[in-house]
Amino acid sequence: MNQIPSFVPNYSVADYQTWPGDWELWNGVPIAMGPSPFLPHGALAATLA
Repeated sequence: MNQIPSFVPNYSVADYQTWPGDWELWNGVPIAMGPSPFLPHGALAATLA
């Protein structure tokens, strides 16, 4: 059976620096990040931890 190779884009830090929004670059693969928690949420999370 023939397998179709999957394409995984590989970006550089220069590419990453031009993107709007919250992103991280993991081994050249872009990962969209959610917004950081605000103070009440962060305080509650710290208390629970």
